[in-house]
Amino acid sequence: MSSKGRRSIDRQPFRAGERGLEQILGHRQSSIMEYLWENGPQRPGDLHAALSSVDGVAYTTIHTELTRLVKKGFLRKSTRGDPRYAVVLSRENFTHAAVQSVLLGLMESHRAAAIHGFADLVSGDELAREELERALKERRRR
Repeated sequence: MSSKGRRSIDRQPFRAGERGLEQILGHRQSSIMEYLWENGPQRPGDLHAALSSVDGVAYTTIHTELTRLVKKGFLRKSTRGDPRYAVVLSRENFTHAAVQSVLLGLMESHRAAAIHGFADLVSGDELAREELERALKERRRR
């Protein structure tokens, strides 16, 4: 993962009341990222056509959000031919980095509460508990 993309995720606020990617990015930027992950690199006009059919977003809004996502290091803009925007990180790598960032922030600020809160959540879920045990065993082997 690019260090710029990782640093950008670290600077994103966490929105506990939201769901999915909107916990890290706003609604519009989440829509753009999701679309690009599903459909690959896009020209701004094509992206606008696809997203405006869902919620009527203006072309200038799409362009502004694309520029912001490039500055954050989440997208790159091609410099040849028609400009196209592409994601820098796969959905899996982006999610991993975002979760790591949130957990790190919780551990730095509220270590004991974060650990005990996580243990409480996992202890009631057999599948999650088994996954945690597998992950801990794997890391002990390293």
